[in-house]
Amino acid sequence: MDDFIANIENPRRRADALTSLKIYQEVTGLPPVMWGPAIIGFGTIHYVYESGREGDMPAAAFSPRKASMTFYVGNQFEGAQELYAKL
Repeated sequence: MDDFIANIENPRRRADALTSLKIYQEVTGLPPVMWGPAIIGFGTIHYVYESGREGDMPAAAFSPRKASMTFYVGNQFEGAQELYAKL
């Protein structure tokens, strides 16, 4: 993950990623994990759609994409409302 953030070309985006990493770690109290090549996630939730499709995804995450920062925060887990209030 450190290599991923260090290799972000745009210095502002890199700084934003480091700040987001710190905030997400403080708020969630969870360690960061890379989900694929560009998403930094915290915690895991399991989802099941009505169709039967299911999988796992981070409970909260962000991605310092080239065009803009993208933030992911689900709301279907215990403590979601408190997490939103902190964020």
